[in-house]
Amino acid sequence: MKFSLKDFALANVSTATETISYARFNNNVLGSDVEAVSTSAARSTGSAFRYDSTAKQYIFNLSTKTLTAGTYKLTITLND
Repeated sequence: MKFSLKDFALANVSTATETISYARFNNNVLGSDVEAVSTSAARSTGSAFRYDSTAKQYIFNLSTKTLTAGTYKLTITLND
């Protein structure tokens, strides 16, 4: 997953703290949020994105190998 973040003046923001979680829909009922864990090179452990200063974007490598087929809701939480 990749996204860029800009402030009110449209300048790139590279210092945000962000995490990602997911929840599975089962029979149209949303399950509990689970913290996603990066599969490679997260800027810190766990669910933090890493920032690519060349591309000016946040990147998160999420492996879906252990997830069952279905529909999921992804939530990215920013500190600001």
